[in-house]
Amino acid sequence: MLFDTFHVLYMIISFALTIGLLVLFKKFVKNENTKSLLLKIIACTVVLIHYSELWVNYLSNGYTTVESPMLFPIYPCNVMMWLLLAIAFIKNKNTLFFKILTEFVAIAGTVCGVLGIVLNVNYDSVGLNSYAIFSGLFSHSVMVLGTLYLFDYAKVKIHVFNTISIICGLLFFVVDGVVINTIFALAGLESPNSMYLIGVPFENLPWLTPLTIGIVAISLVFFGTMLVELLTRKPEDRWYTKVKALFKSNKHLAKKEMEETSPTEEEIG
Repeated sequence: MLFDTFHVLYMIISFALTIGLLVLFKKFVKNENTKSLLLKIIACTVVLIHYSELWVNYLSNGYTTVESPMLFPIYPCNVMMWLLLAIAFIKNKNTLFFKILTEFVAIAGTVCGVLGIVLNVNYDSVGLNSYAIFSGLFSHSVMVLGTLYLFDYAKVKIHVFNTISIICGLLFFVVDGVVINTIFALAGLESPNSMYLIGVPFENLPWLTPLTIGIVAISLVFFGTMLVELLTRKPEDRWYTKVKALFKSNKHLAKKEMEETSPTEEEIG
């Protein structure tokens, strides 16, 4: 069950190794091509660990069972795994899409990965009784390493406007859930409850729905990043100053455009 001796030791070792490796990467990996290669290795490793259960089961038993999360991005961590892989192979980093994507995966992906280690449902049910349980924990650990590395790799900065990226990502979760649940329904299969859109993630916490999770997540990101800005940025670099400047700029442009398009007295006469 959760928080037994093995689970606690695993979390301590996993988080310590993650921090240690990130420090080493920051200190020794400076070349952009090397950084790109490193992220590719991490992202591909997450996928290989995720699917390694199939090979281990087959070699151990002579057969294997393919569960739905192996074939479809049903849960948030499934989605994050593939998004991390996509980021690793995107060449153009100078687009708004890349910025939003990396901010979402760096922040939300890290949270998903940590929750997948700390509150692993499969481990809570049976403990460490198979390679599948261990690989589930291990894949989350490597994914956290990758999502945290995005802060250096993609130069992800903490600011209030991260909230926009989180909202976009959560909306993508909803779309993904609707699509996957619809595919299963059309195939006449039992619903996989993708993104927990049909049933709550924890039966003993009925109030913890996708809506409440989304509201809490957005609120935490907004107020958390606001606090970071207050502690680390000068007033002129904070979000509210930029919003004021944007409104003033738009107001000035609108006034100028109105003056240019309004008829002169000679035209009226």
